[in-house]
Amino acid sequence: MASRKYRYESLNTERQQIRILKVHAASSSPTTTVNCTLSHVSLLDEPTLEYHTISYRWGNAQDRAYIIVDDRFLDIDAICINQQDPVERSQQVAMMAGIFSRTSSGYIWLGKEQESTSLAISGIKAIVDETRGECEDSRESDEALLDQQI
Repeated sequence: MASRKYRYESLNTERQQIRILKVHAASSSPTTTVNCTLSHVSLLDEPTLEYHTISYRWGNAQDRAYIIVDDRFLDIDAICINQQDPVERSQQVAMMAGIFSRTSSGYIWLGKEQESTSLAISGIKAIVDETRGECEDSRESDEALLDQQI
């Protein structure tokens, strides 16, 4: 099958548009071509489309990881952002907080495991646990205050 280079259509920055990749379900044959659709969506639209983000560490473009998905909407930086357009890349990076705050789930590839990986993961878990505890304490205080006012 001959490959064709995808031609990116411009995004509407005023509408805070991003591209979402829809990966269509494939047959179980390992030689099946993966079919996808790339669409524009606005972060301003309600209700928001459920999508998953996949991000990666920058580095050697020859390093590859394989992703298996069926019938999901994905925001994959390397595909959904026109990497050849520095203006678009800059605009999309500025919108990352909005993109990631609306995602159903996020997957990140940081590279191969290293000696310090388990220490870093432990540190992240400790921060998450501490933050959850602070949120629960705050919620309990708010509920107690509300009970007093009623």
